[in-house]
Amino acid sequence: MEEFALATDRQKALEQLIPGTEDYYWYSCLHRQHKGQFDAAAELLSKWRGHHGRTSRYRQTLNRQRLLTWENEPKATLKHIRDRLSLRFDHQREVEGQETKLESKLKAKQISRQAFDKHTSSLDDYVDTAFDWLIDTDLSAKRSRLLLKRLQRPDYANLVNIIIADFDHRPQNKFGDLEIHHMLLKDQLDELGRKRPELLEEAAYVHAYISRLQPNPDVNFDDVSQRGIYLDRLWNFVSDLATAFNSLKAHVLYHRLDLDRSRGVLDRKRLVEYLKLPRQVSYLNSKYKKQAKAQDSLAHLGNDFQTTTLLPTVHNDEQLVRHFLAQIFVEADDHDDFKKYLDDTWLKRLFATTKLLAGVGDMEKWYKLLADRTACQTLKERVDIEFLPVNKPYYRAEEPVSLSLAIKNVETLMVKVFEINTRNYYGDQQREVDTAIDLDGMVAAEERTFTYDKPPMRRVEHSFDFPSLSHTGVFVVEFIGNGRSSRAVIRKGGLRCLERIGAAGHVFVVLDEANRPMKDATIRMAGREYHPRTDGSITIPFSTNPGRQTILICHREQTTLDHFFHRSETYTFSAGIYVDRESLVKGHKAKVLVKPMLKLQGTPISLTLVEQPVLMIESEDQHGVSSSREVLDFQLEQRRESTFEFQVPERLARISFSVKGKVKCLSTGETIHLSDSAEFSVNGIDQTDKVHDLHLNRTQAGFVLELLGKSGEPRPQIPINLEFRHADFVNTNNLTLKTDTNGYIELGDMGDIQQLGATTPDGVEERWDLAHDSCQCPNTIQAPTGEVIALPYMGSAKKPLRSEFSLLETRGGSFLADHFSALRIKGGFLELTDLPAGDYSLLIKKTGIEIDVHVTAASQIRSRWLASGHRLLERRHKRPLQIHPVEIDAEQLSIKLINYSKQTRLHLLGTRFVPPWSVAENLGAIHQPQPQLIEVAQALSHYLSGRDIGDEYRYILERRYAKKFTGNTLERPGLLLNPWAVRTTDTATDQAVGGASFASRTDSRDFKKKKKGKRGGKEQELHGGGFQNLDFLTEATVVLANLRPDEGGFIKVDREKLGAASHLRLLAVDGNNSVYREVTLDEAECQFEDLRLLRNLNAEGHFTEKKEVT
Repeated sequence: MEEFALATDRQKALEQLIPGTEDYYWYSCLHRQHKGQFDAAAELLSKWRGHHGRTSRYRQTLNRQRLLTWENEPKATLKHIRDRLSLRFDHQREVEGQETKLESKLKAKQISRQAFDKHTSSLDDYVDTAFDWLIDTDLSAKRSRLLLKRLQRPDYANLVNIIIADFDHRPQNKFGDLEIHHMLLKDQLDELGRKRPELLEEAAYVHAYISRLQPNPDVNFDDVSQRGIYLDRLWNFVSDLATAFNSLKAHVLYHRLDLDRSRGVLDRKRLVEYLKLPRQVSYLNSKYKKQAKAQDSLAHLGNDFQTTTLLPTVHNDEQLVRHFLAQIFVEADDHDDFKKYLDDTWLKRLFATTKLLAGVGDMEKWYKLLADRTACQTLKERVDIEFLPVNKPYYRAEEPVSLSLAIKNVETLMVKVFEINTRNYYGDQQREVDTAIDLDGMVAAEERTFTYDKPPMRRVEHSFDFPSLSHTGVFVVEFIGNGRSSRAVIRKGGLRCLERIGAAGHVFVVLDEANRPMKDATIRMAGREYHPRTDGSITIPFSTNPGRQTILICHREQTTLDHFFHRSETYTFSAGIYVDRESLVKGHKAKVLVKPMLKLQGTPISLTLVEQPVLMIESEDQHGVSSSREVLDFQLEQRRESTFEFQVPERLARISFSVKGKVKCLSTGETIHLSDSAEFSVNGIDQTDKVHDLHLNRTQAGFVLELLGKSGEPRPQIPINLEFRHADFVNTNNLTLKTDTNGYIELGDMGDIQQLGATTPDGVEERWDLAHDSCQCPNTIQAPTGEVIALPYMGSAKKPLRSEFSLLETRGGSFLADHFSALRIKGGFLELTDLPAGDYSLLIKKTGIEIDVHVTAASQIRSRWLASGHRLLERRHKRPLQIHPVEIDAEQLSIKLINYSKQTRLHLLGTRFVPPWSVAENLGAIHQPQPQLIEVAQALSHYLSGRDIGDEYRYILERRYAKKFTGNTLERPGLLLNPWAVRTTDTATDQAVGGASFASRTDSRDFKKKKKGKRGGKEQELHGGGFQNLDFLTEATVVLANLRPDEGGFIKVDREKLGAASHLRLLAVDGNNSVYREVTLDEAECQFEDLRLLRNLNAEGHFTEKKEVT
């Protein structure tokens, strides 16, 4: 700087700087400006901004440039000054009481739906709730397409026609391009298919339709009869599809035939229908396959349709086809009926094999038909101990066990029955018993031997009864004969448990397979046994090392292996803290309400565990001076909100409340510190030069906007810019009205307006969310069939409206049917009636709340659970709380509560103005965990046929059952006259062939359950209300907390207790519900305190100020 300032030749000084740096531009511009070279300086400024942006020195230099070029470019200089200083010259003189030509009363049509609709330019200007009426209007093709893209539910009467019109407008549009296509109801898909039959050739449409055919989620899909009903329903649809869907047809029909096979049923017509489908298999007729390839109709068995049909992928169907053809060929004279579809050589071999095994007809003829002596010999030597498909996959505890097998080439069949000591096995192996279990060293509980005199070529079916397997347990039945073995793992009965989180840990209730509570059951985990309490529940403490744990559920001789996620002892504390804005008036006493909640792993637990609870109150005034107060032993209660009354300090700017406490962690012994807090800012106007503010009042006549000074004095004839947000529209509608002589603007009821904003000419701005009556709704409701499900209805309609509600049955991840007719409004409740078993989705459109409803054909077990065939559903939703419309007379308010309990309490708050903070959000939040839904898998038995037992074990068994002889039959020794030459000997070893091990086969499903649902609640936050100063009010908020209903459910409140309050808020709360209603009264005369010159000078005396400076 000194070199540049003192240099005689500044150009040489500039040459020392690095070009492009900010210093270079800074000094170069100064030099050009000093020289009067303003064009060169402007060029440098442009480069400077490009390299370094608008830095502080750049802006300073630009200011110099504009001022120095005033004479040459005065307009540019003036514009620069206006922009830099944000100068406006549209100010007008404010004249007190001057009238403007504006209305002081809002007309309803100005904020009607039609008024907002006029200002829309695209579909993006609408909220989803508008679709109920928008879909019935005359929409252009473009708007219809945009509407279809945004639809989230299909229950609109004209939806199918709109979709068809969209297809017609743009033929390239395909089914499945839009999400709404996959949401259509089954009836809508039927209508769409009738009107556009070509959709049956589109895979997206076919798969969408099939998902609607899936079985009811309340039905046990493992039940044979239910599976048959579903497969018939599925085949009835896919059978008429084009040949392009042959893979899907083969997939469905295979599973239908497989079901027939498991039931011992032969449906020849169905089999022929399946064989007609050309499949990519080795035994297909070559001409038939070639023809199918030419028509592109060849079915591929490996295609995966499980997501759509719920049926596993089929990889090979030869065993299925052989099974049914063998049954037909036993009685058939030839195989000509199937030559068209199947390879002739393959058919001949199967036909001859079937006849030989059955011993039917001319044996020599069948040998010749095989045309292979080796094949004949192999068939003769083949040993069959094969489980038949008719064996049951599931056994109830009391159900008799009978096993069917096909036996061939076995003279002696040994049957061994082993009862597994599941308690020892599970404890040692920590896994399920499967077909690979090692039985060496185990003693059979039962052993039988059967002898057969059938020829080696004959295959005969036998049934074996096991009356000893009449109780619960896991059994291994092994059939051994002629070097082969087959094994069955039979599971009978089983235990399961219900789990919840308690204060001391995981709480389990053990049930048997019939869902009967087993009060004397125990649970073993990690070598320790946990015993039940008197009510039958078992508690396992929390873990310091959370993770998946294996447990043994034990009841007498029965043991079941199960798993659960062992959780840590994690506490969370929250507190809904609320103080009303009109309570925070200087010099008055205010009451803070606290709703504490202690949760352990997301489950609410007793507040008595909280030790040393403390309420901390901290405040700060307008000068930044802080003060605090600590309330020791602050009572935290479960059945009422905690309250505390305090004096509101003067010049308050901020106040905060903190609730603190401690809880002892039982698993670690540590003390955990808990806290939650809320902060409220007020009187922000005192930090500005503003002298008035906007307030919203609500009376029986409607909403009134008031513009008042700091002492509550009216500000008449002031134009106010109003901003309205309608429930159906994204954009707001702006209007300008003026205050009347009382400083009021009458707004009326405002109907569907959700938000209101108001701005004065001097920039004072306020916004309000217009609260409506509301209730806390559960996310999930589970109930038995025949029960009326009720939810509080907070509207005014006499019957359900589609603009308010949508009730759809769900199936396969989408919607199935419309059940709007099951809704009714009765006695202040929305009721769901006569719903059949199934899953449903209830949407409350005005709030956007979607509720999952599970209805089950079940019996109730214990107090909180429902049990159907394969589902256990936890019940948490009971008859909900409701506030009946309030009766008002000259003397009192009569408030009636419906479905109240001992925990029910009511909070009443009365104010003059609409509050900026919501009492419902802070004190009405319910933190209950979501109910559990458990899908129970049955204990599956497994069958494995045809293991080679090995030469050694075979030799032992053969010697064991060989005929015994006394003495020996060797020839007597004689005299050897001419011996052979003596030579050395050697020994060769022939190893016995080892036995094949059983393949491991166990249930791939979770033996117990699949859980659904969430735990935990949603915390609320406070916002807004920080600008207003309400110190001019002479009456603070009326707070009547924790009011209890009488025996009839009534709460009576005298009118005189309400003072000048015209806006009442009622919040009813219990452990599971909360309901919020607003009640308006006639506006009462209210006196305001004049805050002007409260500390004035004595007019009779003198006043002197002295300032000393040292």
